[in-house]
This record gives sequence, C-alpha cells and structure tokens, in this order.
Amino acid sequence: EDSAVDKRLLHGLWLIEHSPRSEVHRHLYSAFNQKKYPEQFGIGRGLWLTHADRHKEDLAITEFAGLYLRKSDPDIAAALFQRGAGAEPEEPRWPSHLGQLRIFAMDNAVAGSDEKQAIAVDALEFFERSYQLSTERGRSGMLTSLCRASIHGRRYDKARQYARRRLSHEGGGRFGYAARHFHGHTVLGVVAFESGELEQAEKH
Repeated sequence: EDSAVDKRLLHGLWLIEHSPRSEVHRHLYSAFNQKKYPEQFGIGRGLWLTHADRHKEDLAITEFAGLYLRKSDPDIAAALFQRGAGAEPEEPRWPSHLGQLRIFAMDNAVAGSDEKQAIAVDALEFFERSYQLSTERGRSGMLTSLCRASIHGRRYDKARQYARRRLSHEGGGRFGYAARHFHGHTVLGVVAFESGELEQAEKH
C-alpha cells in the first residue's frame, strides 16, 4: 500500500512538472494533502508557481495553479483567477473559483460575526455572476453554493429563491431527487427559523 501511495505521489509530481496543461489537474489528482504530504506539496507548489510565472498567457496553467494553491496561498490563487477572469470575462468558471475562495475564508471566520456575513456576501456575488454566465445544466450544480452563501450572508429572500429552484430541478434519478428534496427543504427550514417562522421551519 505504501508503495502504491509513493508511486501516485511521484506520478502526480511528474504530471505537474511535465504536463501542467493536462485536464487531470482540474480534478485535483495532483493536489496533495499539505498536512499529510508536506514535502510533496511543497515541491508541487514550487512547480506551479514557476509555471504560472513563465506562462502568464496560458489560461489552463493559470487555472490549475490557482486550484492547487487555493487553500495554501489564497491571495495568489485569487490573483490567478482574476487574471483568468480578465482574459475570459464570459467564462463562468473564474467567478465560481473566486466564490469558492471566499467560502474557504468564510469557514475560517467567527460564527455569527459581521466579518463572516461580509465574506459570504462577497461569495454570493461571485456565484451569482457565474450563475448568470452558465448554461442551464451548469446552473443546477451551483444552487447549493448559492444557498449556502445566501444564508451566511443573511440574504434570506435569495436563499428562498435558490432553494425553490433546487427543489424544482429535474434529473439525477431517485438519488438526485432525494438530495435536492433534502437540501431544498433544509435551506427553507433554516430561513424560516432565522425569520422567526417556527411553524414553517418545523414543517420543512
């Protein structure tokens, strides 16, 4: 088992060094756990920083470097995603990535604080931009993030709106229906509770 893990780590580093434009990086195959594999993570970090600096016009490298660095170096990742957004203002992935960065920051903020609310509102604005630019199929996958940012940003009308859209989306089979049903009613219940509508909250 250890040998298999070692080979996977070496393969991941090889891909970063020699094939930084590979779509495999979008799925975070080479995004090593920083705490579990600090040495390999550090090597990968250095490689991505070098790639991003040498290939500033290459949007694939810009995106994959940002994805790798988004938790360890959020400011660098934000600059990379902003670079991509400037080059492709109609591409929904860039504001979605920026929104996810704000969600990471929101998770580290003090619960119930004004700071957490402000960060959530920032995230919501990015996700709404991405939602507007996305196809109908892409929009369905964004509703969970939109609901979460709306709740933490205390934008309860928007949370209701996105939760109802979540409930109305079709597809995904029985499991997909169950997940949408559970999540949509959970969001509506939280909003009702926060609004003092305890009977509606219990119903949802």
